[in-house]
Amino acid sequence: MRIPLLVVFALGCQGTIGTGSDPLDRPAPFGERDDVDRPPDDEPPPRPSLRELFECASPGTLPPRIVRLNARQYAETVRVALGITPDEGVPFDLVNAADRFSTLRTSYRVGEGDVETVVLAARSLAERAVQRWIDDGDSCLRGVGRDGFDACIREELRARGAVLFHRPLSGDELERYARVGDSGAGFDASAWASTSFEAMLRSPEFLFRTELAEGGRLDPFEIASALSYTLTDGPPDEALWRAAEDGLSTAEDVRTQVERLMAAPAESDVLLRFVREYFGYGAAPLAGKSTQEFPNHDGDALVADTDRFVRHVLDGHGRAGFLRELLTSDVVFTQASTAWNYGLEVPGSEPVQMRVPGERAGILLQPAWLVAWSEPDKNQPIQRGKFIRESFLCQDLPALPIPEIDPLGDVDGRTLREILASHRASPACAGCHDQMDPLGLPFEQFDHVGRFRTMEQGRPVETHGALDSSGTDTDGEVSDPIDLTQRLAESGVVRQCFVAHAFEYWIGEKPSGSVGCALADADGAFAEGQDLVGLVAAFFASDAFLLRTEESP
Repeated sequence: MRIPLLVVFALGCQGTIGTGSDPLDRPAPFGERDDVDRPPDDEPPPRPSLRELFECASPGTLPPRIVRLNARQYAETVRVALGITPDEGVPFDLVNAADRFSTLRTSYRVGEGDVETVVLAARSLAERAVQRWIDDGDSCLRGVGRDGFDACIREELRARGAVLFHRPLSGDELERYARVGDSGAGFDASAWASTSFEAMLRSPEFLFRTELAEGGRLDPFEIASALSYTLTDGPPDEALWRAAEDGLSTAEDVRTQVERLMAAPAESDVLLRFVREYFGYGAAPLAGKSTQEFPNHDGDALVADTDRFVRHVLDGHGRAGFLRELLTSDVVFTQASTAWNYGLEVPGSEPVQMRVPGERAGILLQPAWLVAWSEPDKNQPIQRGKFIRESFLCQDLPALPIPEIDPLGDVDGRTLREILASHRASPACAGCHDQMDPLGLPFEQFDHVGRFRTMEQGRPVETHGALDSSGTDTDGEVSDPIDLTQRLAESGVVRQCFVAHAFEYWIGEKPSGSVGCALADADGAFAEGQDLVGLVAAFFASDAFLLRTEESP
């Protein structure tokens, strides 16, 4: 039987599903991608400077949007609505690896190649769910006859369909989905109900959530869905649903809900994921360290250590002093398999919290970050400096053609700093490397598995570098990586760059001048106390998010 009106995919509303790897891998540069539908040979438009991003000349808004669920959100919605957990064949498990964040709206789209997966998943999930309801006796479908079926299927569709569609169903929708399972070939309650729910699971009303703002303002259920799917990876809980039914709309209403949903920052998986994706330390297991040279190296355990560090910072500073603590805390978490990376001894087998003053300060000096931004056999000061330039100063390096130049060459008794200095002597290389190397070389205080060291090639390690473009109070020569991270933590430029990246993650849209007022207001509030939860609330409570211009999504 054909199911009409059910797979109407909004091709062109989104970007494209990429073929990338783990979204927690190394991030792409700030603003690297703009429109993923852009022909590859076209040059991207010029990026606004940080100053331009935070100008509030004339208040603007985001356009109306259609946002496709990702794999995590798809699975959680099915679990809440149907009471089953998808075990395999869940659509939408890929994002564009070139995007810094896995939340970017333009990464998600349903293309022709996804239709079969969506259809097969819908059929399997609907059949499993209905059979379970009948077997467990948790539904009026158990033992129902034809006379009682009409009321029963409408009851099931009304309650479960509202979760699937992110809003209450209209009367016409309820009738359509209640009748779509009628094959006309004899009554079978299980087959009829399965077909009705399969139809819902194939509908764009399930696969996408909307921010269309008919009338110019998001409706209460659009707001509730945006908050819930962004902050919890799933549909609205009972309290948020009730708030939507009561007319959730004002900025204060939104702040209240954001702060409720993020009341325990250290327990929030999405907050942890934000930091992971921002810093890219989740790539540590992919760094390719030699198992012969380092048989005890455990990249996954290093990531787990830094996850504990991040949750520790969120626990004590998620509502105050967040960025400063994230960049400067001398607390570390280690365990039996990673203690050697820290030069520590761990009593027992359980992870422990320790302090290493004078050696470790903040997330950039965690072994997981240092390993993630290294090569299999050496440090990578160029990429580390590039990360600082783009992730903390919001400056894109020019896309210059790489000329025919000699490779870095063998170590041959030289330090990596010395090798880079000779390499940078080429005028073709100096333009970019002068912007990267001075920011990355202070991290030579550590070797390529993240161990603190004082000697390299039989000589004392040189750890000096230089910071520019961070502000008059923080620019200048830096003596070592702790000096560098402390200056980054004190810089207003770094704070604004962090706010701009946070907007991109939480709103799923690259910031532009149209949301300058929202960015400026959020930055003003964040500057006072560095309240991360308050920053997220400011984004969603802004007119830029709650109001929409009459543009095509």
